[in-house]
Amino acid sequence: MEYQDKYLLKLTDGRVEPIHDLEDALRIVIVDEDTVGAKDITFAYCKFAPHTSFHRKHIHEYSE
Repeated sequence: MEYQDKYLLKLTDGRVEPIHDLEDALRIVIVDEDTVGAKDITFAYCKFAPHTSFHRKHIHEYSE
């Protein structure tokens, strides 16, 4: 990533990752350990449409 302002992140700087069990949705990870070295926090942009995206049942075993 090259920036004119190193503190301004754009969606194009992020990494596109699918959302597990949510079809036809978009997630762009902007801040995490792989993108900027953040060890304790993750910021992502997520977009899904209620009438075109569908969610398969699943559990998050180790989440709070």
